[in-house]
Amino acid sequence: VKDYLGNAYLPDLNFNAIGDAQPGFGYQIKTTQECILEYLPNNQSYRLTSSLKVIDNTPRYSPNATVTDNNMTLIIDDRAWDVLPSEHDEIKAFDSKDNMVGSARYTSPTSILTLWGNDELSTKKDGLYTGEEVHFNITNGEHTRRFSVEDWLEGSSKYEINAINIASSIVTENSISQQEFSAHKVLVRV
Repeated sequence: VKDYLGNAYLPDLNFNAIGDAQPGFGYQIKTTQECILEYLPNNQSYRLTSSLKVIDNTPRYSPNATVTDNNMTLIIDDRAWDVLPSEHDEIKAFDSKDNMVGSARYTSPTSILTLWGNDELSTKKDGLYTGEEVHFNITNGEHTRRFSVEDWLEGSSKYEINAINIASSIVTENSISQQEFSAHKVLVRV
């Protein structure tokens, strides 16, 4: 299940970043098999509470990516990492022009990152185009390491609307300082 901010509820992975569903809000539901959703009448309330604790994977070191009208979910299990991140690390995703298109805190044993697609109704590029390659790094605010997903259980490094991509093997490059990383970026104003 995903909400409008791209937060996910994945019960098979014991991951709940949504919390309880709220009346009046919309959610996307993807199932692996046919199922029936049953709703109580408005005069009855649900008294069930989720056994899953709500996970806050909101980034600390950088602003959130621009929320658009489409996204893709990236799932990274701890077993995929060649160098396991620390609990304060943050995962970031970038498009081909180094615009940030997703960010989330590393959460063990499963990290979930929402990658935002381009809004075709906006006048500027604010997300990934379908089929565009995604690039990643992980940072603790001082040091940044680039990484690439070498193998996938599902999906690829190319953006697809509403896809759920699962990384199976990650290769992390050497660490660079935030100052060195920032030196590679150039701000051009017209």
